[in-house]
Amino acid sequence: YTISNGDNGKLTLVSYVGTIYDQVGNSLSVTNKTLSGNTIVADTIKPTCVITLNPTQDPTNVSKITYTFTFSEDVTGFTKEDIIVEKGEKGEFLGSGKIYTLEVTNNESCVQKVSIKAGVCEDIALNTNEQVEKSVVIDKTAPISTSIEVKNVTESGYDVYVHGVADNVAGVDRVQFLTWTEKNGNDDAEENFETSE
Repeated sequence: YTISNGDNGKLTLVSYVGTIYDQVGNSLSVTNKTLSGNTIVADTIKPTCVITLNPTQDPTNVSKITYTFTFSEDVTGFTKEDIIVEKGEKGEFLGSGKIYTLEVTNNESCVQKVSIKAGVCEDIALNTNEQVEKSVVIDKTAPISTSIEVKNVTESGYDVYVHGVADNVAGVDRVQFLTWTEKNGNDDAEENFETSE
């Protein structure tokens, strides 16, 4: 029997009297129907890897991201040098078996990509890993506006118009303003703003 690519699991050899012979014609003699120690494990499946990041937000403006590399099975030979980082600097590398982590820093707006080439590590059956990559948008650029107007001022309130709001990296999520009055101060200041439709 020849093990083919994709075979995975246990193979059992069963042999009976009169099925195996030596060069002069002596046949196999067994008292049981199966040979002792006749089970082998066939594994031709390449290890795969999933890359996740912490924090998980994408885009993000943090200066350090921790990437986690989770393999489908234990691997050996995986090192910090096997990880390719574009637009960032490698930091602490930890892990063994199935799970590894790498800290990566950044200092500018960019698309940061982390990848592993195929064939850099292997499982117990010497199957080498498949290629994988992960990217995240780093946004260090503040949004801009061309002008701000206050209109329709009444005793009960006023309207604020913001023109030309733009962000070239992550886009604009919302526009927020704190108001101040001599009587009430920052009476609408809240720790966490909410976006309204």
